[in-house]
Amino acid sequence: MSASAEPPASNRVPYAILLAIILAGITVRLAVMLRYPGNMQEDTDAYLGIAHSIVDGRGFSSPGTDIPTAFRPPLYPLLLAASGPANSLGRCALHLALSALMLVAIWQCGRRLQLSVLGCGLATLLAAFDPLLIWYGSYPMTETLCSALSAFMLLRWTSPESVNGKSGFVTGVLFGLCVLARPTYWPWGVLAGLWFIARCGWSTSQTVQSNVTDNGRWKIWAAAMGGVLLCVTPWVVRNWYWLETPILMTTHGGYTLRLANNESFYREEVNQPWGTIWTGNAFDEWTATWQQELADAGVQGEIETDRWQSRKAKEFISQHPRPFLKACVHRVRMFWNIKPVGDLSSRIPSAVLFAIGVGYTVWWVLALVGLIKICRQRLATWVPVLLLLFSFTVVHAVYWSNMRLRAPVVPGVALLAGLAVSRNNKIIRESAATDQNP
Repeated sequence: MSASAEPPASNRVPYAILLAIILAGITVRLAVMLRYPGNMQEDTDAYLGIAHSIVDGRGFSSPGTDIPTAFRPPLYPLLLAASGPANSLGRCALHLALSALMLVAIWQCGRRLQLSVLGCGLATLLAAFDPLLIWYGSYPMTETLCSALSAFMLLRWTSPESVNGKSGFVTGVLFGLCVLARPTYWPWGVLAGLWFIARCGWSTSQTVQSNVTDNGRWKIWAAAMGGVLLCVTPWVVRNWYWLETPILMTTHGGYTLRLANNESFYREEVNQPWGTIWTGNAFDEWTATWQQELADAGVQGEIETDRWQSRKAKEFISQHPRPFLKACVHRVRMFWNIKPVGDLSSRIPSAVLFAIGVGYTVWWVLALVGLIKICRQRLATWVPVLLLLFSFTVVHAVYWSNMRLRAPVVPGVALLAGLAVSRNNKIIRESAATDQNP
């Protein structure tokens, strides 16, 4: 091979940094998995039970039964079934692979956003050593999958390279996988779609240099919609066939809405000193109460229960508007909390808790600096990142919220911190930006 075919040394160094970060991130995750092997067997969210149902030939059904369910989204249980739910080795390998892919995507996204090597490195390093992702990566939960999907989705939406129908279709398929992993991605997609449409309308009335015609933009958009439909249609049709209702998301939303909006939660947590968690007898009593109310009302079946829960939550919100607003603030604080609270915090040494709090505080400050940069310099290509953070924050201001549920936004907030330390990033203003993939 000729010398000219070898990558320049200036290019090899950054990728050596990336490789080192990936190896370090994988090592610490593997260490936690080995130290706490029981975590991967703890099926808190019933994903593992559904995976067993699939492997046992009972289809996508409630754990231990042959009753079809749509209580959980399908992508993660399908991946668990493919990796072999009988033992934790396949799950560990799946999570480690997804973590590595997430780090690669964050690095590449940073390069697309014109971050410096320091900025790319910091963003990737923060995601690699995020305590939230490390800890919950040792459980059969969707946090690892969703953080990886978010990173790749941002990579697609910040890519100016191939604006054509094929790239739009790939982006649509990827977003379809996102919503099949966690339905809370839908608001992000809607907002990003509106932003893309607004850009199309804005650019037609301005003298903007573009390599895509107006007709081409709409073809890209149509291709993206086709990709989304390709992914979600089988899920909707399956639900229509087995549950007799074309469910687009899940039957879990009503429960999470009421879980976050009820008298017991407001009294036992929202109106208590910060750090008080609604658990124990108060939570058990509330659960027993609504289950009795459900029986008294004659509500049966997963779909009717979901609708009943949603209706009860909305009634409670309408009757308590001011407490609801206070609870929204509380849930946002829980979403962006800097250290664990409740039972998990009691298992962590105080020195480690303090370090986690300091680390997240520094991270959030850097992200705020990055946000200020975007606002001052009008960095248009960062809009998908901001919409990711905004959409998930708003959703969890209304629905159930805790630190764990912010895993999908970790790539975005890591990139903001990377922007804060990037002094040589190129400013891509709206007046000069090329069209992006939808």
